[in-house]
Amino acid sequence: GYIYPEDKVRSSLESIWKYNWTPDVTAQNKAHPPLRWFISPGEAGIFTCTWPKSKHLSKGVLYKNEVWTGIEYQVAGHMVAEGKVQEALVICRAVHDRYAPGKHNPWNEVECGDHYARGMASWGVYLSLLGFQYHGPKGILTFDPKLNPEDFRAAFTTAKGWGTYSRTIGDKGPIARIDLQWGELELNQLTVPTGEAKSGFEVTLNGRRLPAQFQIDGDFVEIEFPEGLRMKAGEGLELTV
Repeated sequence: GYIYPEDKVRSSLESIWKYNWTPDVTAQNKAHPPLRWFISPGEAGIFTCTWPKSKHLSKGVLYKNEVWTGIEYQVAGHMVAEGKVQEALVICRAVHDRYAPGKHNPWNEVECGDHYARGMASWGVYLSLLGFQYHGPKGILTFDPKLNPEDFRAAFTTAKGWGTYSRTIGDKGPIARIDLQWGELELNQLTVPTGEAKSGFEVTLNGRRLPAQFQIDGDFVEIEFPEGLRMKAGEGLELTV
């Protein structure tokens, strides 16, 4: 949930988009040259700091005029979580274009140094687009895809295994499927989007119907497994209507 007031979180993201994002860093970098250059004139990015309503702070805040992919990905992931998917994809596309093979190494988004860890914040964007939530000890798993939800497939990882989650709209309603590729997965509750369906659900493991309880919560269905469920590699769990 929210640590800070929800309205302040949203207004902060809107301000970052308005005052820190730019489709071309040329003018700002010319007026305020960065200490280190991780972006070239003509490229898009998010500045670490700007002062849109007061004098630019010339001293202190050492890296204020720089552009870091780690911050950009963090902002993009947060924007996806707040429903600002288009803005998030624009930010990610800017990083993608900046590190295109014709200019740089796409596997080394430099900031501070080569292969710097902060760029791994890109994983947060992926998790947000997947709408992934997981509580290992409680065996709770949630998916809420934010991109192409009618025809979606993506990988996920858990404490003891990994696999793919997919969702398609079949003739009889939405179908959610988990295919475990490696390890095992212990589940007590699975939550997925329902589409327009509100009843008539059935869940199977490798085609065998499982005892389960279904509860509708808005646009989602919470599937409770009273006896618990332990999936093994190679098994497929499917929700049908």
